[in-house]
Amino acid sequence: MDVPTDVLVKILLLLSPICRRRLRLVCRLWRDLVHERTPKIQIAPARPLIETVYPRAYIVDDVQGRGGCTPLWTTGHDEAYTAMQLVGSCNGLLCLCDNHRPGGAITLVNPATGEALGLPPIPGAGRLRRPKTGWHHAYGFAYHSVTGQYKIVRVSSDEDKVQVFALGEASSWRDVPAPDGRCRLDAGVVGLDGAAYWVALSEKGAERIMSLDLEDGSVASIESPPEPIRHLAEVRGKLAAVISDGVMAHEKIQLWILEGEGMERSWNHRYSVQLPRRGLQEHPLPRPGQRLARPHLGHGMSTILTHGTWLGDVLVLYEHTPTTDAVQNHQWKPQPLLDCNNRGRIYRTFAYTETTEPLSAYKLW
Repeated sequence: MDVPTDVLVKILLLLSPICRRRLRLVCRLWRDLVHERTPKIQIAPARPLIETVYPRAYIVDDVQGRGGCTPLWTTGHDEAYTAMQLVGSCNGLLCLCDNHRPGGAITLVNPATGEALGLPPIPGAGRLRRPKTGWHHAYGFAYHSVTGQYKIVRVSSDEDKVQVFALGEASSWRDVPAPDGRCRLDAGVVGLDGAAYWVALSEKGAERIMSLDLEDGSVASIESPPEPIRHLAEVRGKLAAVISDGVMAHEKIQLWILEGEGMERSWNHRYSVQLPRRGLQEHPLPRPGQRLARPHLGHGMSTILTHGTWLGDVLVLYEHTPTTDAVQNHQWKPQPLLDCNNRGRIYRTFAYTETTEPLSAYKLW
């Protein structure tokens, strides 16, 4: 039906931002109208989300003021989460993996509304071999800002394929061929900028980075940094390859950032970080060297997040601020961000922003 553009815009403005985002998928005209003539969806500033090994999850309340934290869930506080590990966080939605169930059952949660949405199981989940690192390391959670689609990606260390679930657009998992794409699960799966990335090893042992385009579903390989990758991470919306994650206290860590667009993308060595052997000098007890937080290791425009331990379970999350404008070999000054005393060992960090987006609209099964 031929509806005048102005009338169509007025109709779109009557809908919620979430509905408008989904309607961008109808056609190019609707996509352009939603993008150009309706208010943009407001997203609250992101805050660090900390997951500990128990597992527990906390949100840092006040980064600038070095404030405390708010628990999302804790062991014993909410038994539904005690077997869960975080896969990722996108626009306030959390993707959790139940490591106690074959294949790693996936549940999406909105902590702000209290909603939870369990996804259908992976086909043949009972026949899958459990990774030593846990099922959650095989999954990634990603969002495509143009289409408004969320996708959950499962990679494999022994099959030349990935499995994809498109939230709100499918009722089952889809197999996508990934030749020579067997994943190094210890390197992680990172979803950002409309794609999911992982490190794969060919049959000859060659290391390369694979990407899944969230819009057209294609899998491709991209050039890797010149040195072996310890793991992948995300730094301020860009893919980062960590060459060393600070296993030794004195080790210098290199961060290579994937920059550019399309065929012009290239890896650039942007940061060299010398982590201290100990924590803050004014602390009465020594601390072993810090490690880079992962998979989300950047906060703000000029900070890198790390964490370190002393006396077992007592951890501190550090914020490193550069004192020079040089691109590489920054001098980083550690500043305390959060003392995790009695909260457990920091396992991973993510970015979290609160949203009221309902999960019920996505259920098609």
